Amino acid sequence: WLQTESRGQESLSGTTPANVWGWYALPHIASFYCTMGGAPPIPTNCDTTKILADAAPLITPHFTPAQQSLVVVFTSAFPIAVTGPPPFIWAGCHPNSFPSFPGGLDLSMLMHEGGHAQPEKLFHADAWICPGGDAGPDYFNLTRGGCTVQSYGDTYDPMGAFWSADPVKNAADHYSTYLRDRLGWQGQSNIRWVYGSQTVSVTRSDIQTTAVQEIRIPITVDGAFFYTLEYRSGVGVFIRLALPRTVVPGGPIAPANTWTADTMLLNGAYPASPVITSINPFVDTYRGITVAFVSSDATSATVSITKTCI
Repeated sequence: WLQTESRGQESLSGTTPANVWGWYALPHIASFYCTMGGAPPIPTNCDTTKILADAAPLITPHFTPAQQSLVVVFTSAFPIAVTGPPPFIWAGCHPNSFPSFPGGLDLSMLMHEGGHAQPEKLFHADAWICPGGDAGPDYFNLTRGGCTVQSYGDTYDPMGAFWSADPVKNAADHYSTYLRDRLGWQGQSNIRWVYGSQTVSVTRSDIQTTAVQEIRIPITVDGAFFYTLEYRSGVGVFIRLALPRTVVPGGPIAPANTWTADTMLLNGAYPASPVITSINPFVDTYRGITVAFVSSDATSATVSITKTCI
């Protein structure tokens, strides 16, 4: 998956400077490292210092952590995903953590935690849900106007609700084109900025091509905030709000260890559909932007973008 999604730029096969070791058994049971609660009991508040101390003898025969730029430790029983101490980032999932997703640590989880572990350190892809329409009045205070933010709400992206993968919607198969660009996995030819009203086409996002796969509609003068559109065959055209990574819903600059959002899927709370269709255009009444579906086939989709000064 990593090799395909990155367009051949990343791999864990040994052809790039990455290595995989394990699995290894730690010497103590989960309650030694974590607080146990619930029925069945689930480990929480895990002490990564204790885990690292017991993992060190298993790690050091293979490499010296201090000589690595990043070390990702996956635990198959502890639901943790925190950083530290450098160069470590931890990721894990207990099968009981998500009753609707009994697989525990599988590909979807690795996609999500692997995104956190990337040098760009992806955050979460959430949903912005507003009662007054498709978008809210203020993207510096996302709860204004009765709007809410659903953490992990973008179920069409691994950085969203990775445990509720819906095979029909390909919920956790691909990063959004915006995040793929953040990771350096698409070229500039794959992005087209649209500044005025026009009809444009976008090629399917899950194939390797030099054609346009992401449409960006700026909504601030500096282009820091913009809508991003992509197309997935069999699913449709998605629209998201791309936010600067330091913006926190309802707050200012993110302090250390505060979750942030890389993208917001607009009114995309699962299981509601965020897809733009012939009867479901996207309308931002606050900024005078409408995106309407025109046509699609197995390779591309066409939309009509209208921008009105208000």
